[in-house]
Amino acid sequence: MLPLPTVRENYANAAHVYLARLIALQRSPLSGAASEQHTVAIEDATFDVLLTLKGQVPEDDKVRTHTEYYVGNCTLSILHPADVVDSEGNEVANPYSDIWILVLEGKEPYSIPSPGHSRPINLIEEGDLRFLLEESQRNRPNKSLQRTRSEQRASER
Repeated sequence: MLPLPTVRENYANAAHVYLARLIALQRSPLSGAASEQHTVAIEDATFDVLLTLKGQVPEDDKVRTHTEYYVGNCTLSILHPADVVDSEGNEVANPYSDIWILVLEGKEPYSIPSPGHSRPINLIEEGDLRFLLEESQRNRPNKSLQRTRSEQRASER
């Protein structure tokens, strides 16, 4: 198995990187051939963008994802983005933050790609978070972190 790309590699290759809060999630079964062989679902999520770290600020301050998730297709379930266990090896129930770093390609609705790209903020190392904030500042030398559209409109009044 190949090692997962680092946060820095993902940032360098991504078109859009957001700090965003998960505000809605709908999970529904996926029908078809894949569903007969695997646990499958479609996850449609909406995130409220808190900061744009790379790319354009979304028009309505929201990012939407649509991901067909099943074992073996290298997508990430929002409900279970990583295995987290306690000191005795038991899985921890829902230890994930609703604040995510979203590393996205393409256009809406985006797909949440394989583990190592987008993930809850509490699964990202402090040094990687610091890198993301510093790099976003470096790429926007004349601005502080890019504000949401609603903040931009309010400041223009």
